[in-house]
Amino acid sequence: MRTINALKALKNRWFISLLLLIQFTFGLSIITGSINIFYNFFSLHNHSLLDLSSTYLLTSYDPTIKTYEEKFNTDQLNQIYDKIQKHKDVISYGTYYDDKIPISTSTRTLNKKMLADLTTTIFGLNQPEINAIVIDENYNRLLNLQVEEGKNFSKKSFTSKRSGKINILVGPYFKKYFRLGDVINNQYTIIGFLPKDRYIVNNNSTNTYLKLDKAAIIPMSQDIYNDYGNMFLRFHQSTVLKLRPNADIDALNQLVQLKGDTLKMYLKNLGQDIHQNITDSTYSEIPQILLGACFIFFSVTGIVMTTILSIIIRKREFGIKLVLGESKSGLFYQIFLENLLIGIAGTILSLFYFIWKYQKLLKISHDLNVVSVLDFKFNMPILFLVFLFLFIIILISNFVIFIFFKKLEPKSLIGGME
Repeated sequence: MRTINALKALKNRWFISLLLLIQFTFGLSIITGSINIFYNFFSLHNHSLLDLSSTYLLTSYDPTIKTYEEKFNTDQLNQIYDKIQKHKDVISYGTYYDDKIPISTSTRTLNKKMLADLTTTIFGLNQPEINAIVIDENYNRLLNLQVEEGKNFSKKSFTSKRSGKINILVGPYFKKYFRLGDVINNQYTIIGFLPKDRYIVNNNSTNTYLKLDKAAIIPMSQDIYNDYGNMFLRFHQSTVLKLRPNADIDALNQLVQLKGDTLKMYLKNLGQDIHQNITDSTYSEIPQILLGACFIFFSVTGIVMTTILSIIIRKREFGIKLVLGESKSGLFYQIFLENLLIGIAGTILSLFYFIWKYQKLLKISHDLNVVSVLDFKFNMPILFLVFLFLFIIILISNFVIFIFFKKLEPKSLIGGME
């Protein structure tokens, strides 16, 4: 009954209700975008599979400079890795490379929703595939993986050939469709599921990282590990070190230089790199933050002013209800319900507007499966935070209204403007 009365009251003041709806629609969509950015900041700081403070990535000052692998050989690379391993400041090191597992539907019947989720369409591709990172045995020791279910790689996992049977670890997303021991493409046997909400570096020179929820980790086979061309690329693009506190970075930077190489290499700390990226993005986000703050202020002010105006206009209605036995708390509850309904309706409209406005970014984020500052998503944590902002706005505005309403005397409500 109170809900029906609240809807009738909103209908009677439809113009003011419409203005509040528009304000909520555009304001909360701005806040939803900012929530995504700051949620990504939190994820980058807290969800890395690698320890941010002790992990260093070997990269080049200018990746556009071409280097020539024919000028060097395997022994020269092994000498550098041997020096890295023996250095007093190095706890461990490893190498990796980025890969994909195309999903074949000819070997077994697979879930259609899973195939759709794993299909990238933004680049005109229609082949379902699993993003993967291939790690060598040293990197596996550096990671010291704690799988959520199943087991980690054994030493034997790194001795097989790339074209043969391979054990893999997959993200928790695949628990819905596979069990331990299941085989993908008659080649990849699932031996474990990775922890939820984790990411890993899959490119030393960018600020985007591979989400592991829908990805796989593959052990590097001996034939790939010993291949000189692949080793040369891994040295320049995907070598990871774990260092002790207060490590001598300058000495290590000199150690990792290939004599005669035009590409100058250096070590960058993963945590510092992420922190710098977040700091730079925070500055660019300031206009959005100011817009969001203005929206909250004007939302609270708008709700308070329109509700107080509504109370003044409806004095006679409220006075008659009080004479007939309605309590002041009951009347306030109806006012609160009216504001809550307009807030919920505005929030729902804002979410639809957000999805429409950022549909391309949402699609790219879904297809690329990466963590970055601009990884726009529409999931339960984001929804929770949006409705938390709504709750804060409604709570503050109705607290002010309650103070005003409490001061009104029943006799002052008899009469009014209606």
